[in-house]
Amino acid sequence: MEFNFKDKRVLFMGDSITALYMGERGWPKYFCEILGIEKHACTAVAGSHWCDYPDTVYDGNPVFKHEYNPNNTMGNQVEKLKIKKAEGDENYADFDIIIIAVGSNDKMPESEEITDAQFARDGVFIPLEEADRLTWGGSMRYVSESLYDLYPNATQFFCTPIQADEKIRSFRSILKKGDFTKEMAARLSVRYVDALYCGIYGRYEKWQENGRCLVDGLHPNKNGAIKMAEYIAASVKAQLI
Repeated sequence: MEFNFKDKRVLFMGDSITALYMGERGWPKYFCEILGIEKHACTAVAGSHWCDYPDTVYDGNPVFKHEYNPNNTMGNQVEKLKIKKAEGDENYADFDIIIIAVGSNDKMPESEEITDAQFARDGVFIPLEEADRLTWGGSMRYVSESLYDLYPNATQFFCTPIQADEKIRSFRSILKKGDFTKEMAARLSVRYVDALYCGIYGRYEKWQENGRCLVDGLHPNKNGAIKMAEYIAASVKAQLI
């Protein structure tokens, strides 16, 4: 039976590429058009990180600032959802699909030992509040488990980062972050979309120039947004049929 997307609610979370949302360069716009999705919301913020900073405060208002802003993290996007839902905001009452696309702005993932310690010690799972959200493993665990508590019927998808101008985001760094994202999806038993295969090739992208798919070497132009949307939509659809 074909999965009916029309009545499904989708939440988009992540960094600047997803924060373009319903604009001409926003992949969520074309994703919704392709699948016929009419109900959606977005918490994505430019510059967002998976990992918290040492002085991050969850105020439920993650925003982009050109200066240092330790509250612009995925954990604070979750805090925004908690507040909105508690306030009875219908736009955040429930979701069927949650797509998280972030990681390009973060440092490189930690070692297996550090990651494993955010989940279990001596064969026993540690409480969620003891996971170190300064790390990839701890922050991803916190976000995923918190979203499950908020929206237990939603299917979560982690998206791996896309390529960029090699001078700005090297392929090896993007690959390693993507591989770690897939590993965490497996560990948390959520689904993933490997957006590294969406058709955006760093060879044709230049910093501060409009390339084949990126407007500035980092962020999609319309062509790049459509490529992302088509690939992500196909992957999500295939995993929900």
